Amino acid sequence: MFTAPLQPRIRGHSSLLSSVNTETVLLPLSVSHVSICGNRRITVSNASSEMQSCIDDCLACYRSCLSMATGHCLRMGGKHAEEQHLTHMHACAEICRTASHLMVIGSKHAPSVCAVCAEICEECAKECERVGDMDDCVAACRQSAESCRKMAA
Repeated sequence: MFTAPLQPRIRGHSSLLSSVNTETVLLPLSVSHVSICGNRRITVSNASSEMQSCIDDCLACYRSCLSMATGHCLRMGGKHAEEQHLTHMHACAEICRTASHLMVIGSKHAPSVCAVCAEICEECAKECERVGDMDDCVAACRQSAESCRKMAA
């Protein structure tokens, strides 16, 4: 086992992803090489292009949902700050983070988590459409859902 920085961790509700720390995780030896490009991209050398795209899409959705929920939505108030809406966004961010993590470490559970991730991302996209003024988040959720459906198949 070796350690590598993997996922950003948000410091407080008012922090945006531009000010993140990195966490250290243990990766199994079956993952031959993980590269971290700043705090934005994780590449796994033995991942298929489809898996790498899914990791990228999940992390993009994670960043979008979390930054919109902790920034845009709280500033906007009203429908944007409703508990149901914020719960969808936080659930979406967390399942995307988890799905990408499981793909990076080569877990056999990644496909089943990706199936759940696709479902939650679609629900979040619909919720963000209902609230309005969240086109970037909707697009990130839909892209992640599509990639996760492919990984789950």
